[in-house]
Amino acid sequence: MVRLRILALAWVGISSAAGAQAQRALLDCTAILSDGERLACYDAAVKAFSTEARAVSERREAQAAKLAAAAATAGAAQKADGFGRETTRAAKADPARIERIDSVVREILSDGRGKPVFVLENGQIWRQAEAINLPTIRASSPVSVRRGAMGSYRLFVEGGNRSVQVVRVR
Repeated sequence: MVRLRILALAWVGISSAAGAQAQRALLDCTAILSDGERLACYDAAVKAFSTEARAVSERREAQAAKLAAAAATAGAAQKADGFGRETTRAAKADPARIERIDSVVREILSDGRGKPVFVLENGQIWRQAEAINLPTIRASSPVSVRRGAMGSYRLFVEGGNRSVQVVRVR
């Protein structure tokens, strides 16, 4: 709404040679077919009219940048949440897929067969799939879960060189 008001005021107030150039820029924008490109053209043309118009445009651009950054962060969190749950070939072949997650063990439980179940701070739960003993691991131990061979996952304890195969429970 503010943008339209500024555009209307600018259109009415154009009288100088600089104003004639700005008017030409606005007219050129009307010929653009793509809505997004046309709007970007109008935004650029209106910035030339006044410092107020420039300030309004810069605030809008800053807000748009914040929204884009928040969307990117949400997308990364969603990918991390899906780590270990991939089932389709397309998901496994995704070049942007996550190769590892880092977290801290919040709690260690035991399943019905006595195998450890690791509850991580990020909310994920992983069950040990192998019958080997890990080096000492406790609640608050930093760990990473990495992709292994043939669709498997391995849990590594930070500072150690041993790992154990795990399966995502939740």
